[in-house]
Amino acid sequence: MSLPVILLASALAQAPHPEHKGEIRGRCLQAGSDEPVAGITVELRGREQEGGQRSARTAADGSFAFERLAPGTFELTARKTGWLPAAGFPVEVKLEAGQSRTGLQFRFRRHGAIAGRVLDPEGEPVIGATVIAWRDRWLEGRRILQRAASATTDDRGHYRLFGLTAASFTVGAVAPQQEPAPGELEHSATIYHPSASSAAEAGRLRLAWGQDLAGTDLVMRPQPGYSISGVIADAQTGGPCRTCTLRIRRLEDAGAAVLASSGVRADGSYRASGLPLGTYRIVAEKAAPEGGRHLVSLRTVTLVNQSVRDAHLVAGIDREVTGRVALESPPEGFKAERGLVLLFDGLRFGSVSTLNESLEFRFRAESLLWRTGCC
Repeated sequence: MSLPVILLASALAQAPHPEHKGEIRGRCLQAGSDEPVAGITVELRGREQEGGQRSARTAADGSFAFERLAPGTFELTARKTGWLPAAGFPVEVKLEAGQSRTGLQFRFRRHGAIAGRVLDPEGEPVIGATVIAWRDRWLEGRRILQRAASATTDDRGHYRLFGLTAASFTVGAVAPQQEPAPGELEHSATIYHPSASSAAEAGRLRLAWGQDLAGTDLVMRPQPGYSISGVIADAQTGGPCRTCTLRIRRLEDAGAAVLASSGVRADGSYRASGLPLGTYRIVAEKAAPEGGRHLVSLRTVTLVNQSVRDAHLVAGIDREVTGRVALESPPEGFKAERGLVLLFDGLRFGSVSTLNESLEFRFRAESLLWRTGCC
């Protein structure tokens, strides 16, 4: 008599229960191997279910599991500091009622790092130096440097740049800078690994996934420096522009980043020192009254083999630029209602002017060192 009861119990165990829940199980492994990655946070979010977000951390064998899941569509994401997914997230998983999705595998790559010391010519540590890693990028057939990571040296001159992907890097260091006095812009030259004075002469470092390039030391040797000096005058008063601020950029540098900025001396004079050879953009800006336009004066200076002492600028001139666009073969019925003329100086955009029916435009320009583009 017991046999039918046993068979009935077995049949009930195999039959799907209306309230039976599904599950998702998987593992996180290193890309290129079957080594598990523990401690990865895996997050699950249900699209149809409110409050259906859960998270789990992978075990020592890289496994994770989400149980008692209602049917629906789920998104899985995963993250861990120092690791990067080899494939894109989120990953979509669909579950039927009572379905078990197992055997999922996600691959991760461990970030690399570059570490070393910054020393002076006597072998003493340079404390508080800024160390930067630039990643190689190619733009229109030209290699440029894109900032990837930075760090500051400790009391023993040590630094560590981490969170880096597999790529070629250029590493450089800048000595700590003091707060400049008004009118003094002191540029600390960047020294590139191992002790080059320019990025073109630097040794490029090839970093693989998970690689730790230790012992990447830099020696900060004195570099020959030049200076640019002059006077900033105020066009409205005829005297020195005491309220002007000054910025200097080296146009050969990637992105033309600001090297230094400062106010001017009481007599309107300034001096930028410690500059390597190259072409520089000097920018003097006069703050306008509240609600007005800041007035900018620009000048380009090239250092060839000596310092420049007469780089004078006049700030506070409010200029107007007018012109007309000439079309060689305008289409029939052409209207300039949506035509625009842009004003820019290569570093930033300025004004925008809408063309009128006669294709004329008019700008309130901050300086005369601008180019225009249409349409």
